[in-house]
Amino acid sequence: MDCRKITAALVSLFLLGAASASGVAVRDTIRMVEALLPSAVRLLDSGQYDEAEKVLTRLEQLSPDNDAVNYYYGILLLRTSRLRCGNDVNRLTQLLSDAENRFAKAMEADSTNQWYKRKLADLAFTLREEALSEKLYRELLEKDSYDAEIISHLADLCIGSGRFEEADSLLGVVEKIVGRNEITDLSRMDLLRQKGDFPAFFKAMDGYIRTADASSESKCDIIRQLINTSDPRFNYNHLSDYNALVQGCMETYPADTSVKMFAAGFYYSMNQDDKVLQICGDNPENLTLSYMRYAVHLRGEDFVAALQDCKLLLELSGDDPRALSDVHCSMADCYQHLSSEDSAYREYRLAIKLNPENIVALNNYAYYMSCNGKNLGKCLKMSKKAIDAEPENPTYLDTYGWVLFKKGEYREAKAVFKKAMLYGGKESAEVLLHYAEVLDALGESSVAEGYRSQAELKMKDADK
Repeated sequence: MDCRKITAALVSLFLLGAASASGVAVRDTIRMVEALLPSAVRLLDSGQYDEAEKVLTRLEQLSPDNDAVNYYYGILLLRTSRLRCGNDVNRLTQLLSDAENRFAKAMEADSTNQWYKRKLADLAFTLREEALSEKLYRELLEKDSYDAEIISHLADLCIGSGRFEEADSLLGVVEKIVGRNEITDLSRMDLLRQKGDFPAFFKAMDGYIRTADASSESKCDIIRQLINTSDPRFNYNHLSDYNALVQGCMETYPADTSVKMFAAGFYYSMNQDDKVLQICGDNPENLTLSYMRYAVHLRGEDFVAALQDCKLLLELSGDDPRALSDVHCSMADCYQHLSSEDSAYREYRLAIKLNPENIVALNNYAYYMSCNGKNLGKCLKMSKKAIDAEPENPTYLDTYGWVLFKKGEYREAKAVFKKAMLYGGKESAEVLLHYAEVLDALGESSVAEGYRSQAELKMKDADK
């Protein structure tokens, strides 16, 4: 039998016995805590987090101010943070705050324990509580003045608060202790950026990008993070600098497919379609890049080229019915733009046959057929399936309302369009025009004219 299971079983029995006891003397409580705590640590170290939490919860009931119990409960929260919170940033922040409170209680009970102080300092640093983390780090340095990681954290705190000379001095100390490394290089680059010395910053970035000391993934992530956290005007003004960084990545890692995809994504976001097409053309067998080439042609309204891209995508998609369904749907859209209605309908039917839950195909097929007044009952069923899947999607609501309008069910259509307006339909000239037609049919011409005027303004803005 697995010894970990034996430990968990014994602990559970111990807890049952402990829970039934009442009026336990203080020394007996201390003994019980001392007896149970090693089991909690073993469960924690072996990844049996649920069992560990049961033990720690019982220990907390027995001795809520025990420093070790609070410390290990904080460790448990840190180790299970992603499991508990997933991508919910607010929940994660709250959980980290709870862990921080645990470490604070542990340090309050035993202020001499450097582990407690270090954990609390690191968590305060993560939570951007600059004053607390700096205070604790400086206290820790009094015990160990050569801890390079702590000094590096202090340098970052100085950079964030504009104490650039002190940050530079601290980074110099780190480099004397451990030499130059990726962490100090990144901190120095951040120092230059915060100071506003952008020529020096981008020069340092270029040097970093072109070295082999770090992974290509980390370099792409740094460029991506810089773009995402900078003002759009800054990004526009420094487009040539970004181009140089991305080019440097591709030259440093010429065979790295992930770098090529990153570069193509960057060029696409910056509307440099010629560079996207060049990368895609050099890698015709890459599925992601082939989709990107299709997106470029679609954006440029070159539907003939986009259709050719789709045919290649069919070959690259293998036997995956969902992927094939998406490609057939894209082909249908291209045919629709090229006024090849029969071909478009054929592709929509193929897409839905391959994946009956393809709501894009269901919505688009329903819309285009309804515009011709064909099979309105079938159109309504397909459109209803799309809005059942995404009830707040204004495009799908527009289709459903439009089919109802075509069926002559004007009041029902109005109710759907009112909902579409609530969920962003006002941003689409087409949705506004459709709503105006519904209102006209109900004799509400003055209100319809207002929505029609909004649509015209949207179309004028789009033409600028």
